[in-house]
Amino acid sequence: MPENATLALLISPVVNAVLVGAAILAVLALPVLAEFAATLLPAAAIAGALATPAVAAGLAPRLTGRK
Repeated sequence: MPENATLALLISPVVNAVLVGAAILAVLALPVLAEFAATLLPAAAIAGALATPAVAAGLAPRLTGRK
């Protein structure tokens, strides 16, 4: 397995937690969105989970110090 893929797998849980947490925070912090929290919170969690592989794959090469 390539080094970048291994690193991407290792950082995926951390990236997922940050993305889902930021999405949930955005929903709960804005009063307009908080009214629809029952439907937006699951959508925010799913959106964060779907974005995780792309963000982790983009961060992995930068964390190795090689280009």
